[in-house]
Amino acid sequence: MRLFELLWELQLEQDFRRRMALKNASDEDLIALIDSQMADWIERDPKIVLTAASKRGWTLIPPEGAKLSSEAALAG
Repeated sequence: MRLFELLWELQLEQDFRRRMALKNASDEDLIALIDSQMADWIERDPKIVLTAASKRGWTLIPPEGAKLSSEAALAG
């Protein structure tokens, strides 16, 4: 039980630090953080972008020379 309590306290401390970092971040910092997170999601699962775009009626055209997995290409 004590191990669980210590892990919980650690999680709370990490959450507090993240909140403080975001509270003090500039707009440019927040934009960079969002861009980085989005790029990571897209690299891990390109299909997520295709799904989101299709739900909004958008068509995506990858840049020339873009590397797409066969799964992502089929999803489009």
